[in-house]
Amino acid sequence: MRRKDRQMEKDDALRVLDRAPYAVLSLLDEDGAAYGVPLSFVHKDGVLYFHGAFAGRKIAGLKKHPAVSLCAVDMHRVPAAITKEEYEETKRIHGSIAPFLKNKFTTEYRSALVKGRVAFVEDPDEKRLALRRICEKYTPDNAPYIAEAVETGLSYTQVWKLVIDTVTGKTKDLGIRE
Repeated sequence: MRRKDRQMEKDDALRVLDRAPYAVLSLLDEDGAAYGVPLSFVHKDGVLYFHGAFAGRKIAGLKKHPAVSLCAVDMHRVPAAITKEEYEETKRIHGSIAPFLKNKFTTEYRSALVKGRVAFVEDPDEKRLALRRICEKYTPDNAPYIAEAVETGLSYTQVWKLVIDTVTGKTKDLGIRE
């Protein structure tokens, strides 16, 4: 990573994965073309689980090229706009808007980048567990019905796991608060 001052500790990068609402999986499709696809996922103990249909561009690509990367972002904020008064004062003192470049023409963020290999989840108990965790993450208000939904979806839902080889995280915090 070029900007070592923005590098996160591994545990912090894993927490980004836990909090991120979605991620983008980057892979090669069946023909070897670059392909990125957003997906729902859940992280547990160094493994990311995601689900999908039994066929399609993503599935064909994963079967042929299991080495992937995944990027997740759990926070992104843009600083408030420069007020006319701030602009005029800065121009008067500095002669340009250069002092704004680092704190107004930027973004705050936390992101994690994962590299690893994917594999089809064949064990029915692991598949159930992964689907349950995905449901708990995305539809917690349906908790009383998750077990039945998982059982119903088992026959037509494929589950994949991405075993994390490496994870890195990057952050920029300007102290912006919502």
